[in-house]
Amino acid sequence: MAKPATIFAASQQPLTLALLVLPQASILEVASTLDPLRSANRHLGSDTYRWRVVTPAGQAAPLTCGIELPSMGPLTTSEGADALIVIAGFRQSEVATAPLIRDLARIAPRFAAIGGIDAGAWVLARAGLLNGHKATVHWEDLEDLAAAHPDIDVVPDRYVIDRTRFTAGGAAPAGDMMLHLIQCRHGAGLCRD
Repeated sequence: MAKPATIFAASQQPLTLALLVLPQASILEVASTLDPLRSANRHLGSDTYRWRVVTPAGQAAPLTCGIELPSMGPLTTSEGADALIVIAGFRQSEVATAPLIRDLARIAPRFAAIGGIDAGAWVLARAGLLNGHKATVHWEDLEDLAAAHPDIDVVPDRYVIDRTRFTAGGAAPAGDMMLHLIQCRHGAGLCRD
């Protein structure tokens, strides 16, 4: 059976996501991304949605609330996942170092899809991964992202899915986007559950 052209399509196949969580991301953004998947797995009775949390160097990521989020390894351990989602918040210009940006650009073709949550869109933009795509970012950054990256069609939507790229403007939009993913793959009934 052929793989769908997008992860946002009907499929009974397992989906593995790698979440690159950068220091100073919000715990709410991480939870809004993962918890809908956890709930879907509970209703499906299987680990259909799988994930691994990675960080730039494989160390725990200090979040804005003061909690450190454990990591399953560095960015290189994300290989083999179907999609990579970059979750970033405050100080993304400091924590998304030039070597990390280069690594993202190099590893990107290995994924069927690439996404960004909140300032994750900035990180993807700096790696050139949103050029020629529609994207969104946290509402406070819309104009700045558009001005800094004219090759991106920045729109004020809560979340945007454009071919192999997807972005969400914060924690609540990330939850909505993940529910949309579940609905696309498994239908409205599971999404409502």
